[in-house]
Amino acid sequence: MVLDTAGHELRRWGPGDQVFPSLTTRLSMDGSALADMIEVNKESRSQLALPGDYADGTFVLVSERLADRSRRVVQLRLWEDSKGKRSTTTPQDMIGLGPGDFLVTVGNGSLLRVQAGDKSWSVQGQANGRCVIADVDPGSDQVLVVDGRGAVTSVELGSGERRWRWSGADNVAEVERFLDQTGQHGGARKVVGEALNRMSRTGHQQAGASDETAALRVAYGVETARALPDGKVLLASSLGVPYGGRAWLAVLDPQSGKLLGTEVFDTLATRTPPGAVVRPTSGGSSWEEGLHVLPSGEVVLPATQTWIAVKLQ
Repeated sequence: MVLDTAGHELRRWGPGDQVFPSLTTRLSMDGSALADMIEVNKESRSQLALPGDYADGTFVLVSERLADRSRRVVQLRLWEDSKGKRSTTTPQDMIGLGPGDFLVTVGNGSLLRVQAGDKSWSVQGQANGRCVIADVDPGSDQVLVVDGRGAVTSVELGSGERRWRWSGADNVAEVERFLDQTGQHGGARKVVGEALNRMSRTGHQQAGASDETAALRVAYGVETARALPDGKVLLASSLGVPYGGRAWLAVLDPQSGKLLGTEVFDTLATRTPPGAVVRPTSGGSSWEEGLHVLPSGEVVLPATQTWIAVKLQ
């Protein structure tokens, strides 16, 4: 069900709508449409009346205007080289900006914008692995993307130009300086050691990455990011928790590459109600749905049975 801010129902769907809308369907950024990225198979081919030349296993982008329920289905084409060779990468994440307007990431870390059925622009990725769209901020005309190595990239929304990229693995000393303020001196280095030990014992390795690269990601990498009204960026990570590390929230100054002030969780000690837990206690906790920045600059965090608003200093 979709409701407006006054509580009026705009759209409802039931068990018969198994392909679109579905549990993965979201509102577009402008609030005017529903949007989803759907794999082509027997069910989607039937419900969406897809052309026969859309191969199973590929994907389509679907948007539906709330005002008139007009629907647009766009084939997602990921091959762009001069020889017409089709890419073997798969789409990872999608956000609808408006009717027929989408941002999509793929497995090689690339980001592309699809408008009116055609690719508007693309930005080549620098790391394999899951690449997520962390935030879209029309006010500053940027989209923040976190790649498979836990690095954050800012891309200009209108042109697709890469503005900056910040990687904790490339700024080890800065991350350690920042986290040492929490009292866990050398904690990040211990996470690297523990991660390497576990990988050597289990043989587990992040796809497309060496053990060292994967260990640096869990110790210094970022899970998600949010644009702040003053041009700074909020970084969030709990990747090191399973390896004896701690979850952390930091404010990044993109211009200098420095992490500012004190760790955000440490400021909550006197604000959190008794029994409420804010800090993630397991690695890979999903921040995507539970980390919000208000126009005032306050950060809203989910806690046990409540929400906590934090004014960043």
